Order: sequence, then C-alpha cells, then structure tokens
Amino acid sequence: MKSLTGKRLAVVLPLFLLLGAAVPIGCKKEPVSGTVPRSAENGVGEQPAETNPQPAESDVPQQTAGDAQKGKPLLPDDIRKLAEDGDEAAQLAWGEALLNTGTTQDEKAEGVEWIRKAAEHEDYTPAHYSLGMCYAEGNGVERDDAEAFKWFKKGAAEGQFVSQYQLALCHIDGRGTEQNKEAGIEILQALAANGWEDAAQKLTELGVESAEVSFQERIVKLVPRLERYRQRAEAGDEAAQLAWGQTLLENAKTESEKAEGIEWIRRAAEQKGCSQAPYILGMCYAEGNGVEQSDTEAFEWFRKGAEACGRSDTQYQLALCYIEGRGTERNKEAGIEILRKLAGGGSESAKAKLAELGAE
Repeated sequence: MKSLTGKRLAVVLPLFLLLGAAVPIGCKKEPVSGTVPRSAENGVGEQPAETNPQPAESDVPQQTAGDAQKGKPLLPDDIRKLAEDGDEAAQLAWGEALLNTGTTQDEKAEGVEWIRKAAEHEDYTPAHYSLGMCYAEGNGVERDDAEAFKWFKKGAAEGQFVSQYQLALCHIDGRGTEQNKEAGIEILQALAANGWEDAAQKLTELGVESAEVSFQERIVKLVPRLERYRQRAEAGDEAAQLAWGQTLLENAKTESEKAEGIEWIRRAAEQKGCSQAPYILGMCYAEGNGVEQSDTEAFEWFRKGAEACGRSDTQYQLALCYIEGRGTERNKEAGIEILRKLAGGGSESAKAKLAELGAE
C-alpha cells in the first residue's frame, strides 16, 4: 500500500489561530492548519479587549493540553482527566497515547474512541486527520477507505493541509470514493504552490507539472471557507475586506503579495464604519509591514480612526504619536489628555503609560 503520511509543512496560514491547539503527543502529527482572522469569524468590528485585568481565582483556567507547548509537561493522568472533562486537544492526545501503546486491537480501539470524541468537536481538524488515518491503516478499527475519505474531507474543508494531501491521494487512487484524478491533481497543485514538497513530488511521479496558482486562489483552494470572505469583500463589506486583507497579509511570501493584503485593508479603512481597519493600517505603516515604513502615514490613520468612532486601540496609538512626536509635532500634553480619557474609561494600558510618564 502506498505511504499515507505527509511531512510537516513549513508554510502555514497562521493568522489568529482558530482551529485548536496542536497535539502535544501522539503518532499522527500534522502541520498547522489554515485559519481566518478571528475578527472575520466573530463579525469584524468588535473592539478587542485593551486591558488585561487579573482574573478572579475562580476564573483562572486549569491546566490544559496546550500547557505542554508552554513548557509545562503533562503526565498521562493529567491528560486523561482533561480528556474526561471534554478538552478536545487532550482527548486527541489521550486517544493517540492509548493507540500507540495498545498491544491488542481492543486496546487500540479505546484510543480510537477518544480520537473520535475529539473529532466530533466542531472544526477540530487535527482529530479529523488522525481518525482518517486510523481508518486508512486499519489501526484500532477495521480498515475502511470510505470512512477515511470522509474524515480527510472534513479536515480538508477546514484548511488542514495534511488532510488535503490525503484527500488528493484518495481521489487519485479511488480510495473511499470514485476515482477523480483531476480533482486530486488540483489539490496537489495548490499544496505544491504553498511549498508542500510531498505534493510537488507526487505531481512529478504522476508526470504532471506544477501549475501557476495566484496568491489569492492558492489560499481559497486550501481553505475553502475563506471564499465567502473574499466574495463579501469584493461586494464592499467593510468587515470582510479587513478580514480578507489580514489573511492575505499574514500569509504573503513576497512584498507584492503583502501589497494585495494592504490594499484590502485600505479599502476597509477608507469606509465610514467603525472597524479596526484604520488601526491595522496605521500599525502596518508604523512597522513597515507590507508598505514602506512611514510614521506620518501611521499617525494619519490613527488620527482618522480615532476621529471616526473613538476606538480605544486607535486613540492609544494616537496618544503615543503625540507624546513621542512620531509622524507629527511632539505634543505631550495632547497625548496625556487622550491617555487620561482612556484611563477614565478603564484602560489599564493607558493607566500604566500615565504612571510611566509620572502623569497619573
């Protein structure tokens, strides 16, 4: 049987991680999936929390499976407890631990059931891939190509590259679905355009040349649900323009690709709504991200955003520009006045800055 495994992909869609924590342990490691900006999922325009209040003790989260990635090792009993409490990352980790250590099919089956529980969480694509691999290899379950295809398809729909690679092989080989070589090749070409070496090698093996895939099409092909944001952006939706622009900017490989993202963010910023777009565009100019660095342009966008609807994040940056004389004449008093208004509204960042300036 052909190898079903794929290498970890270096090129990812990293903006505002949405699809769940990476798996801390287990045999089915996968690359990070594609994501969309959180602002897009939640209805862009929501003002992000600016303060960082200390949570009440009852609100402090208990250890999660993600803690393993922060240097906090989790013992098996910890993972099992988290899994029993419904943590999807822990359910996947615990399931794969049982799968890896099981010596009989019955013992492995227990692991598969935990992986299935994780896969039943909405959008938890790492588990979709793992469960698909279990069915593809007959590991802990009876081999079932149709079930493998079903789970790979779920993971692929959410933009998980390794599931897309396996889905392409299923189409090409006719495993679990009717053979559709063209559909499989199309997926491989999009993956190859994103730097997936296994996809490029498979295309070579098939005698097919890699296709030119435009930047925006490459993203949409690999994360199909992003198409609706692009369509809304093209129709003039301010929130979608910002979301689509941020997605392009965060996934750009070249300056010209970054410029595509900036233009969508600019379109959103030029509208008369109250989105975060002026702030995002101002930060791009302040940092030289996708545009030539310009304190003057950054100041102008912070000013426009602050005047448009008084978003606190934009006002805070405007205050810093005045205080430090970035992009405008230095006017410490004007900056401090803005900070005091923000502090009066509960901004911890403004309070801290005033304390630092000795202007409480």
